[in-house]
Amino acid sequence: MNKLRTSATILMLASFTTGAGAAVLQHNYQFNGNLEDTLGGPALVADGGTLGSDSYSFGDNKGLTLSNGLTDAGSYSIALNFNLSSLSGERLQKIVDFKNLGSNYGVYTYMSDLFFYPGWVGSTSHSGLKANTNYEVVLTRDGNTKAFTAYVDGVKQGSFIDNNGYAVFSSSDKTMHFFEDDPLGADYRPSPGAVNSIRIWDGALSATEVAQINAVPLPGAFWLLGSALAGLGLLDRRRTA
Repeated sequence: MNKLRTSATILMLASFTTGAGAAVLQHNYQFNGNLEDTLGGPALVADGGTLGSDSYSFGDNKGLTLSNGLTDAGSYSIALNFNLSSLSGERLQKIVDFKNLGSNYGVYTYMSDLFFYPGWVGSTSHSGLKANTNYEVVLTRDGNTKAFTAYVDGVKQGSFIDNNGYAVFSSSDKTMHFFEDDPLGADYRPSPGAVNSIRIWDGALSATEVAQINAVPLPGAFWLLGSALAGLGLLDRRRTA
């Protein structure tokens, strides 16, 4: 009984860590043999890659697309866990596209760093990305301050105030393209790679939340807490009956 009470208390404290007005996880794609959102939202659409038991492998513009995944096209956090087979040479590789493949605006890798075109060049701390290595890249944009920030494995890499809306998803259904380049001349397609998870929040996570991103509770935490407490109450009544 004490173990049950302890578990419920821990769950309650974890639930409260999100705080009022905090960004809420809206979509969770884990690629467990499918492209479905574990939270019941719209599924990703594959553009020709290979779906495995725990990842999606892409190459030659065979990435992923998500439509109608945001309430606010300019306020979000996106966490991508992925790897690329090559990061060598002075070549841009597009990771996220904001303008429905109608512009060069987007997040890229450039050699071993993250790169945003055209808002910021370089990084505040050298990313040191390596080929065939999984990284958790988190992109946040605050709809109020217009601050766009990028992180690698919890460490801030660069930021800028996006007054021009470069990082706002522009199409009517807020389409997101992952690991695909726009057809505007220069070849910025990513090298072959694999994505292990994609998670999307409805607002900008703080730097602290990004650093602890895998501990941020899912939206069901309060429901689980209620169920746990109800179960404890039922057990207490049975013990005293």
